[in-house]
Amino acid sequence: MVGIDAIVRSLHVYWEGAFDVCPTVHPGEQIDVADQTAWVELWIDNWDEQRRREDGPERIGVAVTVHCFSRHATDIGEIQRIVDAVRSALSRQLVGIRDYDLSGTPLLGHLRLRETELRDLTRAHDDELRGTLRHIVVLCRGFVEEMLS
Repeated sequence: MVGIDAIVRSLHVYWEGAFDVCPTVHPGEQIDVADQTAWVELWIDNWDEQRRREDGPERIGVAVTVHCFSRHATDIGEIQRIVDAVRSALSRQLVGIRDYDLSGTPLLGHLRLRETELRDLTRAHDDELRGTLRHIVVLCRGFVEEMLS
């Protein structure tokens, strides 16, 4: 059985090697973004065990959501570069799920990610000093399938 901890840790390890455009904030983590013009928040926010035959492999539907933020005063294209990098890191990828608590990190299964979807949640602020915080959400659905022994 593939555990949620193994899925989350494996995705975070994969993300560290696949995305380095700007800082990443993980759930429960706090960073000071006062001096940052851009950052992303990585969430895994859907767990849906799919039906299967009794002897079939376990399949869990997941959604990986990345909130992309940019408040660069002069470079409005910065948000698009971030979004493109996120999409490149996630779209149609196969991520190995490993148990990092065991030595040798055995392969438990794979996370197959599909195409990404985008939502622009940018809002203009009344306070001109704050400027516009560009906010685009990249959603990538997929499923985890355990390896049969």
